[in-house]
Amino acid sequence: MHRKKTIHWSMRRTKAYMLATVPTMTCCRCGKPAATQWRVCADGPPRLLCVECDIGLNAAILKWMGHPKAKRLMADYPKTLLASLQGSRHG
Repeated sequence: MHRKKTIHWSMRRTKAYMLATVPTMTCCRCGKPAATQWRVCADGPPRLLCVECDIGLNAAILKWMGHPKAKRLMADYPKTLLASLQGSRHG
């Protein structure tokens, strides 16, 4: 009998990884001002992304994962991301 694998969707980190220089650089995908960074382990070092590309990548990853709350998470994510970025630049 095959048992269905249990997936745990817990968050391990609450703060974004931010660098002081990120806002002065450009997105690796579209060239807009960078706001966040992503690291794809198979690719090597972190890559910088603009807000729009970060949102698109998060949506694609949640969909790929088959996350049961993907739509709800992505409905809130843009607002959460922008608030996080504003806090990291002023705090």
